[in-house]
Amino acid sequence: MNFIRYYVKFKSEISTQKFETEIQTIIKYRKSMGIEEAIIQEVTDKVTKKVTSEVTNKVTLEVTEKVEMQTKINVIQKALAKGKYTIEDIGDLFEVSLEFVQKVKSGEIK
Repeated sequence: MNFIRYYVKFKSEISTQKFETEIQTIIKYRKSMGIEEAIIQEVTDKVTKKVTSEVTNKVTLEVTEKVEMQTKINVIQKALAKGKYTIEDIGDLFEVSLEFVQKVKSGEIK
């Protein structure tokens, strides 16, 4: 901050105070760091949050899809075990191909 105060002169005290407030918002509690380190830390924090969010969303989607598929397989297996429905009916009910139902029936998909 001292470096900036020395080289950058604002016309009014209000501008100086606003600038210092904005800088403090950016660097938060990093008063012992230089401005370069503070900026690098801020960018690193933002990137980390973004990447963490993207990875979390991707993993959540993948897990959800796997759970939905396994649930569908389990219900198809139960419907096949009851013997009340044709393969075509089961395919229509669960919106899957006949080949998929046949693979579940043969145990190829579990």
